[in-house]
Amino acid sequence: MNEINLKRKESEILNLIANIVAFDLHNVNISDVVVMDVKLSNDLSHVKVFVVVESNVQKTLIALNNSAPAVKRILSKTLTW
Repeated sequence: MNEINLKRKESEILNLIANIVAFDLHNVNISDVVVMDVKLSNDLSHVKVFVVVESNVQKTLIALNNSAPAVKRILSKTLTW
């Protein structure tokens, strides 16, 4: 895939996931999370999300992993490509 298109799509996914974490996930254990980077595979089938957690790292990461299906669902409805 074209490197420019891949970077553009990574940027779009980063913004969407940051908004989802900030506004759509209603879990008390998810707080003080900053989405730092996103790596998208060349075939667009996998994405790695890198986050920074300020407090309660263990509980926050467990809550984020448990919220992954909800994030995937929102992403699939939002992304148009």
